[in-house]
Amino acid sequence: MEELVSSIKSIRANSAPGPDKITNHMIKNFPASFLEVVLELFNLTLKCEKIPESWKIASIQMIPKKNVSSNPTDYRPISLTSCLGKLCEKIIGNRMRSFLEENKKLSKRQSGFRKKRGTWDNLVYLAQKIAENINRGQKLLCIFFDIEKAFDNVWHKGLIWKLMNMKVPTYLVNWIESFLFGRSFYVKLNESQSITYEIGAGVPQGASISPILFMIFINDIPLEDNEGISESLLFADDLVTMFDLEGSNEVVQKRIDNYMEKMEEWFRQWRLCPSIGKCCYTVFSGNGHEEKTIKPKLFGKELKKDDNLKLLGIVFDKTLSFVAQAIHSKSAFLL
Repeated sequence: MEELVSSIKSIRANSAPGPDKITNHMIKNFPASFLEVVLELFNLTLKCEKIPESWKIASIQMIPKKNVSSNPTDYRPISLTSCLGKLCEKIIGNRMRSFLEENKKLSKRQSGFRKKRGTWDNLVYLAQKIAENINRGQKLLCIFFDIEKAFDNVWHKGLIWKLMNMKVPTYLVNWIESFLFGRSFYVKLNESQSITYEIGAGVPQGASISPILFMIFINDIPLEDNEGISESLLFADDLVTMFDLEGSNEVVQKRIDNYMEKMEEWFRQWRLCPSIGKCCYTVFSGNGHEEKTIKPKLFGKELKKDDNLKLLGIVFDKTLSFVAQAIHSKSAFLL
């Protein structure tokens, strides 16, 4: 009961309800006697390792990005699911997060959706590495990866395999399997409603457990961890990998090629696709000398070079103003 009450206190009262019309405001005002019923329901889902089918139905509301339009791409879809279901997910998510952190299952390079970790961890660390290399008169090549609709394309069976491989308790694996499989949605706009469609992949939008499930799915993506030579930083699906350009062109190019081959294999194996047009790289150098002719390639295509890359809201440009902005920010602290 303490676990349930604590989770209820943390939910927002004004969240929109799902198809069952039960709101968070109602849940926050449930009498103690009804909380006993809710607790029994949640425990029953764990005991049976299944969740109610009504929790798997999402009502998609189309919110105009700017003005009302007849073009579907001008709308942002918002997924509304059962508030009771999301409350149960929150409790399961807290248990999952505790298991992963206590057993050190997540990569130390992952900063997304973790306690006492945030965007500034990666921004400051990257800014610091760039500044260090420039001060030493060295060059640093940074590759920024973009995964096409990463959250929407998570392979369900692959995720379940990874959960089992991480030795997540069986009752949680089975609960999550029930949570993922057999989901459906319909689109509602004004008084019109579409037919219901099945969802075959992805982690549900708006579900509190979805970021944790995605972190597990992406946890084994190839990451460089060779301090002084090559390193990777990951925030959810925002991945940047750094390569020191000291050494001959052949040696550096081979190191980058080997890494990109591992990335290609990972994408193939886990059924995700990089958005190659958005994947790009830049070289940070303080001496203005001619850059080495290193050409990162992914699936046989050269990545474009971009001198004004954006990572987690900060533009990493050639003026290097971001270094001071990151390091001197009051919100920042080093890894």
